[in-house]
Amino acid sequence: MLGKPAGLDPQLGQSFNWTVVDNHFKFLQQVIKEKEIPWENIYNMDEKECQ
Repeated sequence: MLGKPAGLDPQLGQSFNWTVVDNHFKFLQQVIKEKEIPWENIYNMDEKECQ
């Protein structure tokens, strides 16, 4: 028997908005450029951006 599904955590739900997501990817792009990370090294990232 399966358990009852849990609802979305309110804090997690707040992070799913256009401004937060847009800022995240702008910051990520900035870090990639500053650190000169080649595209072939950007893979298998988890939600904490750690390999």
